[in-house]
Amino acid sequence: MKKLFLYSAILSIFVLVIVVGCSKDSDIPSRPLSIQAVAQGVCGEVTYLSQLSPVLASWEDSIEAWQDSTNILNTPPIWGDESNVSDYLVALVPVLEQWEATLNDSTVSAGLDTVPAFNAIISSHQVYLSQLSSLLVSWRGDLNTVRGRAFLSESPVFQPDVNAPVINCPEDTVVLCVMGDSLNVNYVVTAFDDCSPIVSVSCDPPSGSMFPIGTTTVTCTASDTVGNTEICSFDVTLQSPPPPVITSLTASPNRIWPPNHNMVAVTCNAVVQTSCDLPVTCRIVEITCNEPANSPGSGHNESDWEITGDKTCNLRAERSGHSKAGRVYTIHVRASIAPDLFDDATVNVVIPHDQSGH
Repeated sequence: MKKLFLYSAILSIFVLVIVVGCSKDSDIPSRPLSIQAVAQGVCGEVTYLSQLSPVLASWEDSIEAWQDSTNILNTPPIWGDESNVSDYLVALVPVLEQWEATLNDSTVSAGLDTVPAFNAIISSHQVYLSQLSSLLVSWRGDLNTVRGRAFLSESPVFQPDVNAPVINCPEDTVVLCVMGDSLNVNYVVTAFDDCSPIVSVSCDPPSGSMFPIGTTTVTCTASDTVGNTEICSFDVTLQSPPPPVITSLTASPNRIWPPNHNMVAVTCNAVVQTSCDLPVTCRIVEITCNEPANSPGSGHNESDWEITGDKTCNLRAERSGHSKAGRVYTIHVRASIAPDLFDDATVNVVIPHDQSGH
């Protein structure tokens, strides 16, 4: 479905058919750049570690109370809003290794499984957290068995992030009345992910780029922190404005009498129709005549017309006495919104041979 962007976000220009004179004002709309990404965490690395952190603190208190000894276990790190997964695991693994050694020494029958090694450079977070999750579930079962009752709170189970983010692209967009060869186009793309707190969004071409006349396909990719991606795309079509159309052109006066060789002021009035709310310029570009300037009986004045303004001119009130048709001045008027977008029309002003037609 096609739609037009809103000025504030997704481009919007309404098609206008306007009957105008030759003086108009218009502004090209500006469009702010705004690419947004929103995330909600209900699974994945961050959610798991934020749930695990208070559980491990509780385990430390419970185990030390069971052993009737304080400070036998090293204190695990606390997960906070600014925590980094790699840094947290680098700090946590030595603590769990100390717990394993201490509990296996103090409780012979525990036989806790070995903490897997973690390498911040090469270890996959998802693979490691899956192993750690299974390990801690096993530890809880073993320690509850040795104690003879369930005294440790349940450990969360890691849910790997295997789902791609959700990305929302704008609808296909048509921008009308684009002056020039290109236009700066801004758009909004949103994305969220169930597991990752950070979703990166990249688009080609990016928002704020200069788009050429015609149709351009924008492709956007949303990526979460573990490499799951989702792609969406939309088309941006820029259309040049059609030329204006002169629907009516009149001259006042359109008949001059008497042929006294004087210059007479003539004013043209043009009515122009345009599909775009853009400034239209109307002006006289040429005047021609069906008689030579120095035809017999014309008075032999060399300058028989002059353009005095955009829509005004002076025409000499004379004609050849040998021509029954009289003199016909043809005024050529051009309405334009750009050098290559224009319409031409003509209007005649007649100086008759005589008044016999009246």
